[in-house]
Amino acid sequence: MSDTSLSKTIADNLSDRIKIVTEAEDNFLLQKELTKRCQDDLLFFINYFIWVKNPKTPKDPDKAFLLYPAQEKIALDIEEDIETGRSSLTEKSRETGMSFLHLAIYLRRFLWVEGSEFLVGSLKREDVDDWTISSLMGKARFILHHLPYWMMPLKYIESKHSTFLKLINPDNGASIIGRATTEDFGRSGRKSAVLLDEHASVGTRVIEGIERALQETTNTIHRVSTHKGITTFKRIRDKKKCIVHVIHWTQMPDKCKGLYYLDDVGKKVLLPDLPLERRSPYGYYIKRNGKVSKYQLLSPWYIKKKDDYLTDRDLKQELDISALGSGYCRFNANMIETGSKLCRDGVRGYLIDEGSDETPKPKFIEVEVGAPFELEVWKFPTKPFWNNRSFIGGDTAEGLEKGDYCSADVIFKSVDGMSGYHAAALHGHFEPDIFADKLVLLGLWYDGGAFQGIERNKDGLGVLLRMKNHFDYRRLFTERTQDQETGEKDTGRLGFLTSSTNKKHLITGDMDRAFRSGELVSHSIRHYSEMSTFENKNGKLEASGDHYDDSVMSLAICWHVAQTGGRPAEILLKARGHKGPGKGKKRKRFSTARF
Repeated sequence: MSDTSLSKTIADNLSDRIKIVTEAEDNFLLQKELTKRCQDDLLFFINYFIWVKNPKTPKDPDKAFLLYPAQEKIALDIEEDIETGRSSLTEKSRETGMSFLHLAIYLRRFLWVEGSEFLVGSLKREDVDDWTISSLMGKARFILHHLPYWMMPLKYIESKHSTFLKLINPDNGASIIGRATTEDFGRSGRKSAVLLDEHASVGTRVIEGIERALQETTNTIHRVSTHKGITTFKRIRDKKKCIVHVIHWTQMPDKCKGLYYLDDVGKKVLLPDLPLERRSPYGYYIKRNGKVSKYQLLSPWYIKKKDDYLTDRDLKQELDISALGSGYCRFNANMIETGSKLCRDGVRGYLIDEGSDETPKPKFIEVEVGAPFELEVWKFPTKPFWNNRSFIGGDTAEGLEKGDYCSADVIFKSVDGMSGYHAAALHGHFEPDIFADKLVLLGLWYDGGAFQGIERNKDGLGVLLRMKNHFDYRRLFTERTQDQETGEKDTGRLGFLTSSTNKKHLITGDMDRAFRSGELVSHSIRHYSEMSTFENKNGKLEASGDHYDDSVMSLAICWHVAQTGGRPAEILLKARGHKGPGKGKKRKRFSTARF
C-alpha cells in the first residue's frame, strides 16, 4: 500500500481512495491492516473512507470528505472530548460539514469501541430521522453505506439493525439513538456522548431542561448550531462553560478563493495569503496609526451565496455567525447584546404555603443546581417590607403541557420611583387556578401583598376572579373608563387587557426604552432570548416561529403597572353607542390602578 498520508488535493485523495479499495478487495491482510489503521488514526479514517453529500443539491455526485485544517483541529478535539469526558460547543456557518464530522467520529467508535452508546438530537423528529440524507440518522446511514463491506460488523443486517431512529452494532453492542429535542430528551441511560444539533433553535425553557437532564446522562455534550438570536446557545458560548469552536466559511478553502475586503473608499483589497487565525467571523482588523479598523471579509462565493437568502437576518444566521443579527428582533439590538452579557443564574426553587387556605403563608424552598424549578430569584424580599415598591406582572395561559407558559415577573422600584430592578421570575405550565394560587403566594412574599397587573385575556379572568374572590387579594390592577366630557365612569374591570395597540405603544415601546436608558435592569437569559425573537410581522407583535413571548409580555405588563400604578396611564379613543366619537366628541379611556 502506498503512503496515502501525503495526499492534499481532492484529485490526489480520490486517486488514493480508489487505489486503497482496489488493492484491498481480495487482500485479507491489507483489509486487516487498513482496519487497524482506521481504529488508531481518526484523520486517516475520515480522509480516506468517509463520503458526504449536500442535501440541498441531491443531484450532485457524492463527495470525498477531505478535511481542511480547521476541520481537522475540531475533529481531534471532538475525539478528545469523548476520551476525557468533557463537552464542547461549535458555532458554525452552513455547509461546513459539522453534522457529518460529528457523526463520522461517533460511527468510528460505534464500529470498534465495545459498548459505545450515542444519542443524537435535533429540533424535530424529521430532522433526526426521515430516512433521507437531510436527517441526522440518514447521514449516518449514508456514511455506513459507503464503507467497504469488510469494515462493517460481521453480524450486521441492515433491515434488522438499522431501524427508525436507531442503529445497532450486533458485534459489540454499540448503538446510536436519535431523538427530537423535546422536554423528554436525554432522560435515559448513560451515553458515551450526546449531539445536540441546531441547539440555538430549541426554546429556552426546553433546552435548559435538556441541559439539566443530560448532566445525569453523559459527561460529553456536543452542542452544534448556527445562531438564532440571543439564546442559551450564545449564553453557554459567552460564559465559556465548555470548549468553544468556531468554524466560519472563510476557513473553508473552496469558499474563500479570491478573499478580499473593501477599504474605507470602497476599493477591493485582495487577501490571498491571509492566515487562518485572522479569518474571524467577527471581522478583519487592521491597526493603523494607533487606530483599529474593522472590515468584513468577502469572496466571490459569498457574494453569489447572498442571493440565496431573502433577508439580511437569514444571511447573518446561515453564514455570518451573528447571534444578534440572526434574531427576529423588535427590541433594540445593542440593548439585547449588552444586557445578555450581564445575565446570571438566580437562586432557583419554588414557593410553598405553610398557612391555611384562608390565610396563605409563603415560604421559599431552594432546589439543587440542575433540578427543576418554578421560581428564579435575583433579589429577595426585604424585611420590613417596602411599601408600594414591589410590582408583579402576569401573562396567563391554559396550562397545557405543549402550549404557552404562564409567566409572572417581579420588579422592585427604586426609592425615587424612576428605575426598576427585575427581582424574580415565575414560569411554568400551570392550570389557571394553580397559577392564581402561586401569584397570591408570590404577592404575599413580596411586600406583604405586592401590587399585581395580571393579563385578563382568555384564561386571565379566571385567574383574577380566584385571586379576588377566594383569597380576597385586593391589590390588583383595575381598568376604568372615563368620559372626558361628562366625567362619567364605568364599572372597573379587573386585570390588564392586552391589545395590538397597547402592545405596540405602552408595552414593547416603554420596555425597550427602559432597558436602553438603564431604568430597568434584568439578569434573566430567558427574557433576552425571547426579546431577540420578538418580531413585528406585518404590524403584529409576536414571537417568531416556534418561539415563545410569555416572559416578554409578563415583564412588559409588570413594568407598565409599576410605571402607572395609581394614576392615568392608557389613553385610547373610546366610542359609546356609535362607531366613532364624532367630530368634537372625543372620549378617552384611562387605565388606573386601584389600591
